[in-house]
Amino acid sequence: MANGNTYIESLIDKYRTKGIAIDTEILLLLCIGLFDEGLITRFKRTSKYTLEEFRIAQWIIGEISPHLVTPHVLAEFSNLSNNLKERRNGYYSAIDSFLKNEIEVFYPKEDILDDPYVSFLGFADISLFKTCRDRGCVLFTADSPLTDILRRQNVDVINMVEIQADLWEI
Repeated sequence: MANGNTYIESLIDKYRTKGIAIDTEILLLLCIGLFDEGLITRFKRTSKYTLEEFRIAQWIIGEISPHLVTPHVLAEFSNLSNNLKERRNGYYSAIDSFLKNEIEVFYPKEDILDDPYVSFLGFADISLFKTCRDRGCVLFTADSPLTDILRRQNVDVINMVEIQADLWEI
């Protein structure tokens, strides 16, 4: 991560105590990896990630606090987790303490529906945008269209796709 490392480290320094909002795919990667690192490459929704990328995500999350999620992200996370056969074998109990330490940020549906970007982004992404804007935190996502829109709105974003590209020099 030669080029991206400096950028990520500057965002970590800037947001270390301001917080980090976590998007669905990153939350899923973290929880699957915390449950069973071997599942990362075998589970359909996280198979595009490596163990190294999971560890980078874990490091980033470990450096910034508090962690923020929205009910919309948690709903998407739950729906995607339901595809995991191993969830019956202690998945939720294994990630219980991690999830309970996340701060849940709620926005009424009217606030989300009134946002001009709702037709482009959807409820979960709008809730993350509002969280970052209102709380002054950074977003951690793998969603490039969301990244582009938030950066145009002067919201800082750590994008896992960019980390992957930098790692593998794509």
